[in-house]
Amino acid sequence: MANAWFNHAKHLCGTGGLDLATAATAGNLKVLLVCTGWSFSSHKDDDQLSDLQLATYEYNGTNYSRKALANASWVKDATNNRSELHCDPTVWALLGQAAAGQMIAAIIYLDNAGGDTLRIPIAKIDDGGFPKDGTGADATITWDSEGALQAA
Repeated sequence: MANAWFNHAKHLCGTGGLDLATAATAGNLKVLLVCTGWSFSSHKDDDQLSDLQLATYEYNGTNYSRKALANASWVKDATNNRSELHCDPTVWALLGQAAAGQMIAAIIYLDNAGGDTLRIPIAKIDDGGFPKDGTGADATITWDSEGALQAA
């Protein structure tokens, strides 16, 4: 398993169509969870969340909802020649088990108003303890200290 950017997000960053710095500070970067059976390789070229088969594979345990990345900002890491997205841990309080199975990854996306047809998937994150089960306890993603996302 490895973290990976969606190809459309990379293209938009390169063409100026996606301003991740503004999205981070405006609170428009959000995260959702996907379950067993979802495959990044089948969706890496998808342009919008509505293409990701979320009706089947988005986590659906008790108390689950999509979350904003709190205190998100991009930081230049000159030592490692990259930019890093830093944010606070994301917590789902008392997260129950999903009928669809285990959480296998988080999807960071740009939350544009208007629904999933306008929301842009940015990256799949599957390090940090995935797969996970909802057990009725708090479920927390503590993002990598080197950045939840890295642009090199």
